[in-house]
Amino acid sequence: MRACTVLVLPLAALLGLAGCAETTTPVSTGIPSNAVNVAQGTGKVGYLTGMSGMLYVYDTTNSQTVYTGPVQRNQVVQLDPDSNKVTIAGRTAVERTINATDNYMLYIVPSSTAGTGTSMEQQGMRMSSNY
Repeated sequence: MRACTVLVLPLAALLGLAGCAETTTPVSTGIPSNAVNVAQGTGKVGYLTGMSGMLYVYDTTNSQTVYTGPVQRNQVVQLDPDSNKVTIAGRTAVERTINATDNYMLYIVPSSTAGTGTSMEQQGMRMSSNY
């Protein structure tokens, strides 16, 4: 039995079965359990939505929701600590303190079963201080 365990664990790691990313929200956030974690980061965070639904921006450093509101598919969501704004499709969604050193997680509760979108980094578009 021990030989089997030794072979199975490395195989599981190679197949990506070990350490799957969390896709549900912790209960303590107040964010619905069916929300999908679509992006996260510190400083300037950008995300191109792949679905319509309800967006939740959560500051994990301070354990608080920064913004909640609707988004449409193919909209760019940006958190900008320089201007202290969350913008959606270039429009200010909320103005409040966005700390460059805090960690932010973006969740969406989809209104359809469309794709989940991609972060700006996944598309090869790193956020810069001059956007």
